[in-house]
Amino acid sequence: GVNEGYLVGACSGYLPTRTEEQKLKFQIHLRFFAALALLESIEEVPIDQIAKKYSTNRGLLQSLQTAASSYAGQVAVFCESLGFRTLELLLSDLQVRLFSGVQKELCDLVRVQLLTGPLARVLYNAGYTGVAKLSTADPVTIKTLLQGVLPFKDKEETGERSWLDKRHGLTELEAASHMIERAKELLQDPAVMATLR
Repeated sequence: GVNEGYLVGACSGYLPTRTEEQKLKFQIHLRFFAALALLESIEEVPIDQIAKKYSTNRGLLQSLQTAASSYAGQVAVFCESLGFRTLELLLSDLQVRLFSGVQKELCDLVRVQLLTGPLARVLYNAGYTGVAKLSTADPVTIKTLLQGVLPFKDKEETGERSWLDKRHGLTELEAASHMIERAKELLQDPAVMATLR
């Protein structure tokens, strides 16, 4: 397990890895720090702060999130095949949380295309606590909420703000309408409806 004396030694720069036992102890503590970083991720701590705290880079943390999320999903499928429904539900939620870096209450919202953790938090704080509420929202209201949130970039020639999306640029109103339409589509999907609580 995790040894406090080992952590104190590691903080002072002493990390012996000559013997197999020392290498095993190092791996155990490395996994412990990875678990701490993942915990901060699902507590919605910005990834830049986590990277700085653990002296690593964003890419490594994002890879860790993806790998942990994928593993949680695999174990959830395994639990489902064994009939362990409760454990499967817990792991499915953990998978979404790890992938998106959000707390449990945002799991429903981050299913909507274009909604990242920070955007979902803004909508949740404004009262849009799930896909059903978002699907009935007014696009202008959602646009107003999105105005203070990245990733938008001002277009110098038109003065409009453009959503920085991989496929194409959307204005704030188009992005808001797109999110609402995706929420409506999710509500039409029986497979998704079965997972929404």
